[in-house]
Amino acid sequence: MKALSYFSKVILLYVFTVFLALVFSFSVESLSDDSANPSLYLNTFLIFLGLLTVLYPLWSRTIKSPLTELIELTKKLREGYWNTETSSLIYRKDEFGSVARLLQDFSHEFQEKVEKQELILEAVLNTVNYMEEIPPFIKDILNRLNEVMNAKASLFIAEDFHRDRFTLFIASDSAEEEDIALLKEVYKERKKELYTSSEEPVCIKDLKEETVIRAVLFRLEEDTQGAVLLLFKETKYKADENYLKIICQHIISTIRLSHLATTDPLTGVPNRRILEHDIKNHGKLSKRYGKKLSLLMIDIDNFKGINDTYGHSAGDRILKEVTRLIRNNIRETDSLYRYGGEEFAVLCPETDKKGAYELAERIRENIRSTKLWVDKNTYIYITVSLGIANYPEDAEDPQELLVIADISLYKAKSAGKNRSVMLTLPQDKEIYKERFKTERDLRELILKGSTTHHLQPIYDLKKGSIYGYELLFRVIKEGEAVPIGRFLKDIEDLSIMEDIDMITVRYLKRIIKDRKLDPFCFFINISPRSLERGKIIEELSTIPKHIRSRIFIEITERETFLNIESALSYLDLLKDRGFKIAMDDFGSGFSTILQMRYFVKFIDLLKIDGILVRNVSRDPYNRVILESLKTMADRFSIDLVAEFIESEKDLETVKKIGIRFGQGYYLKEDSYSLKFSPR
Repeated sequence: MKALSYFSKVILLYVFTVFLALVFSFSVESLSDDSANPSLYLNTFLIFLGLLTVLYPLWSRTIKSPLTELIELTKKLREGYWNTETSSLIYRKDEFGSVARLLQDFSHEFQEKVEKQELILEAVLNTVNYMEEIPPFIKDILNRLNEVMNAKASLFIAEDFHRDRFTLFIASDSAEEEDIALLKEVYKERKKELYTSSEEPVCIKDLKEETVIRAVLFRLEEDTQGAVLLLFKETKYKADENYLKIICQHIISTIRLSHLATTDPLTGVPNRRILEHDIKNHGKLSKRYGKKLSLLMIDIDNFKGINDTYGHSAGDRILKEVTRLIRNNIRETDSLYRYGGEEFAVLCPETDKKGAYELAERIRENIRSTKLWVDKNTYIYITVSLGIANYPEDAEDPQELLVIADISLYKAKSAGKNRSVMLTLPQDKEIYKERFKTERDLRELILKGSTTHHLQPIYDLKKGSIYGYELLFRVIKEGEAVPIGRFLKDIEDLSIMEDIDMITVRYLKRIIKDRKLDPFCFFINISPRSLERGKIIEELSTIPKHIRSRIFIEITERETFLNIESALSYLDLLKDRGFKIAMDDFGSGFSTILQMRYFVKFIDLLKIDGILVRNVSRDPYNRVILESLKTMADRFSIDLVAEFIESEKDLETVKKIGIRFGQGYYLKEDSYSLKFSPR
């Protein structure tokens, strides 16, 4: 209101000046007549009121009202109300109208910038977890692009140019058939321009009839290219090349990330994550409409021997060929997945158990009879084992199909491989039900937080003191702390193991803050499968660097040697992060000296399996093996831990052999000389 007060003062000063001038003139006239006229002052006052009456509406219409409206307009703009077209000021031809039109242009430009930034943020922040979510994501982006850019229609195209077919073809809601045909025509005419360019998206402009078409051409994958095309009426053309490029790059990034998260990079088929997602979706439809649903689990027989004999590159070629052969034998409605390693899965909607078995046998026979080349001069024949499960014949719920199919596959492998097996005997189903119940109960206990950790001491037998503690995971069931080992044989869901490992690492992060435990090392068991999934690495990386040298990551020998190449990669990563590595249960699996040569540079400690330590004082074979292991470990400068020491005689024998560390139920704190007793 400061401006309003200023104008008011100016007008009042003007009126007051006029009033004084009139008074002065009448006074002069009165004096010249030598007579006083009382009505003169009254007339002067009336003239003053008349002037005010005439000037105020004029002042109000020309200055006060538009100024007040302009002030209110700026307040609305400040509050974020950007639509200034409702103001009548923009139609005025004076200075107020000019200011209002400038404000209107500014608000429109600012609003467009905000909308563009919002759309970029939507594209960046919008997460796409599954491939089926990509089409609605893209359609939403196209619709918003039309609004922001004032486009009449828009189109997204992704094309497999080797097969000359569209993999994605999505139009905005506003696009009519003739618009889509026009944009498609422009794409076909101009897509060759992408080949002569760099990897960056290419912006093109085309004129068709009375329209302007803007397009951004891009490469999505090695064999996939595409474009985002916008159609403008020429009068509303507002394209911004850089902005279109940014939006397209975010769409491409989202699709690529989704593809990486849901697709096996070697074979190009969906991964286990998508299999679980599809079983859930198809299962809902099967339950609702009473449809049958079958699942095949396929495992390549003796695949480890192929890798060991011909190398991992040959193994990769075999996996790709098996993928091709399976794909050639399934229907269009069936879906193929790489379950992990050398395992595949096929989900068959609306397929009964008999039909699933016939499909399994067709796949098995086709693979068995196909010559597979491992290099230019060498070919082999392979076989596969298959497990079959069906809803509702085998399971009361479709979510149980994975476990049933896995049990069937296990039976096929146990029965001699190269066969298809489905559950038929009642006892088979009872075994499955018990396993599923055990897994479900364990998950419920973990979700409820009914877990704890037992800190079992590991002793330095030479010093007679505690060296460190192993964190042993326990679940509290009916008031009893139950070792996780009782559940392991029944766990099929690998995410449960990841949850257990995550709980253990978080517990470790709490106890390392206790200064009483500063002198000690800690041993935690981490499943190789958890390391492969990645989250546990991130959690371990939050442990302070100066503490990591006191933490031993225990890797089970039996699991680690199943995939040497993968094991080496995560062992290298853990060592690089500053952790120490302990090989657990050494001697219980299938390790050989030849295999150990790959791991010795990473291992700081070997924990000898209890089967070699029990009764070592009476078993000469175990003693010879332990002595041999001690000699080997000394050559590699690796310390040994003897597990499951359960008697004084075994303890004395282990000490005589020269093994430095010991662990077991006999070594309780009240039965062995300790320098520190933890509370």
